[in-house]
Amino acid sequence: MIRTDDKHNTCKAINELTQMQIDRARKRLESRTYNVFDINDRSAIEDRCDIIKTVSPALSWSGLNVENDAVLLAEKRQEAFNRVL
Repeated sequence: MIRTDDKHNTCKAINELTQMQIDRARKRLESRTYNVFDINDRSAIEDRCDIIKTVSPALSWSGLNVENDAVLLAEKRQEAFNRVL
């Protein structure tokens, strides 16, 4: 069972993003909405979302026991495709 404090800390960490993460998210939003946001729009969005800029990512895959080896994942995907096809 996850304690309420732990949930709060995890949710709070989601708003802590690096500039690179913010830029990638904005580019995805722009491509999906066919909009281009100027610097004022970007700042307003960040403010409304309570985004906190950090130097290093608050969230990471470490400790989650999630496979992240691209070659191994590609091999597993190909094996699944071969079973289906």
